Amino acid sequence: MISEQQLEALDPQVRQAMLSLMSEVAARDEQLRAKDALIERRERDVAFKQALIDKLTHEVAVLKRMKFAATSEKFAGSAEQKSLLEDTLDEDLAELGREIKRKRSINHDLDPRAVT
Repeated sequence: MISEQQLEALDPQVRQAMLSLMSEVAARDEQLRAKDALIERRERDVAFKQALIDKLTHEVAVLKRMKFAATSEKFAGSAEQKSLLEDTLDEDLAELGREIKRKRSINHDLDPRAVT
């Protein structure tokens, strides 16, 4: 950085140009800091949402296993109970699928470079 004494020793036009450039550099530094903060905040949001998607995906896998177990093994309860369980599992799977799709589209909107 140029000291105050060095600036005073310069020709007035050169000094004015230097001050103008220094001001512009300071303004751009501030813009960069603001953009860095925004990027950091968005990266945290994307990481959080990806963790949520991973959790929901795992939950879907667990529900599918439960559904498969209910259909592949002899069901201990009545046929009506089996039907209710299957309906509930189907509804849960459908809702989780919709929620995952929603979260992925939000992540994609935030980070178009994201690969789904």
